Amino acid sequence: MRFVSDAAPSPRAPVRFVAGGPRRHHRRGPRARGGRGLAILLLALAALAACEARDIVIPGGDTSPVQDATGPDPGSDPTAADDAAHETPPGDAPDLPRPDPLTPDPLTPDSHEIPLPDAVSPPVCPANNDGRIDAAEMPVAIGAAPAFVANAYGTEVAVAVDPVDGAWDFTEGPEDVRTPMSVLAPGGFWFADRFPGATFVSPLSAQDPSVVAVYLADGTGVRLMGVASAEADPPSGRTLVVYDVPVPLFEFPLEVGRTYGATSSFKDALLFGIPNAGKEEYAIAVDAAGTLVLPAFTLHNTLRLRVEVSQRLVVAPQPDPIRSIQFIFVHECIGEVARISSPVNTTDPHFATAREFRRLSF
Repeated sequence: MRFVSDAAPSPRAPVRFVAGGPRRHHRRGPRARGGRGLAILLLALAALAACEARDIVIPGGDTSPVQDATGPDPGSDPTAADDAAHETPPGDAPDLPRPDPLTPDPLTPDSHEIPLPDAVSPPVCPANNDGRIDAAEMPVAIGAAPAFVANAYGTEVAVAVDPVDGAWDFTEGPEDVRTPMSVLAPGGFWFADRFPGATFVSPLSAQDPSVVAVYLADGTGVRLMGVASAEADPPSGRTLVVYDVPVPLFEFPLEVGRTYGATSSFKDALLFGIPNAGKEEYAIAVDAAGTLVLPAFTLHNTLRLRVEVSQRLVVAPQPDPIRSIQFIFVHECIGEVARISSPVNTTDPHFATAREFRRLSF
């Protein structure tokens, strides 16, 4: 089943954030100057902009201020007689779990995990582990909630993006937060009418699922339609970015050597309540395949996608384009199993520190 989250091209860039003391697995990243913004990318796939308290990049999957997201019980039966009692009130969002802080932090809100609804049954997937992923090998499982562990929001962590002897060993890594990357139907969200034809919604980042990515999935691929705040009017301000051209996160078939890209713009957008507009260019390549060792299991013939994003914003923290790179690791019949997002203004694909390193785990 497909467990897609942050974007497909994971869109986003780092934001200013204040958190508890130093962590064992990472160090604090440099503070951004200037302001507040968001960044959108892919597979994040995580890139947007700046204003007064943060800098973010939105490429389909990355960072934003922590806030609560509440809504109807995902396990409730929509056909039950007491439907009206459980109907989502206007302005509320479907229930999205918050990160579970494994290291106590007084500045991190309490979290809760949403169990997988009993009604969810994984779609049939014809796995053959041949190093090529077709549309049938990435079905969307609405209601699934695969758990990812990651470094805390606003921090940076050391990473090894290049394989060693054909393998990536991700058994060790930051576990500051554990987040169910829920795959939800878009219909119950406040922004549903802004994304006609959308297939599913999932958190943009494992570090903070209060901002979600909206995807369109069909037999040709998975495309990022935009991002939005899970709640209509959160304390941090509303976020709504709708791409004029959906950004391809996955184009089937996925296999080493496949390359594609897109240029997309957005206007009349809101980033944490601040008006903005921008243009983004994506260059995506399936650039490697190998063995991926995770805390829960070892996967062979896992594909790595390199997503390079350049974005220009009307309200921006710098005059030059904001550049970032994401590596998304995908496996047939599972979907995304790991993601590494570079710091903002990174152009070297061999970067050694990441603003987000998330892995599928227990």
